[in-house]
Amino acid sequence: MFGNLFEEDYSTVSNNQYGKGKKLKTKVLEPPAPREFTNLSGIRNQGGTCYLNSLLQTLHFTPEFREALFSLGPEELGLFEDKDKPDAKVRIIPLQLQRLFAQLLLLDQEAASTTDLTDSFGWTSDEV
Repeated sequence: MFGNLFEEDYSTVSNNQYGKGKKLKTKVLEPPAPREFTNLSGIRNQGGTCYLNSLLQTLHFTPEFREALFSLGPEELGLFEDKDKPDAKVRIIPLQLQRLFAQLLLLDQEAASTTDLTDSFGWTSDEV
């Protein structure tokens, strides 16, 4: 039922630690499947964003949240192109979150960057 779940992996331990003449079981680790097979994309760590990245992945894989986010349109969020106009009301954080989720879903890449999203928070590289 559990397969090899409880087998120990001693592939990095030298034989001297377990005595001479003992045979050690070594488990061959398989590399992760290429993206085209898994259709998954990771998120790059900016040097201290691992907790943020895990939260983003959790939100991304929560269908209700993802669908609600993508259902927000220009009437609620404004237009990304207007973000630098002084009179425009643009909700840049949800727009950047939409863009990040779209990258994770649609682009053929191993990992997406959160730099634009953290910039929309007003964070500097020191605060990330």
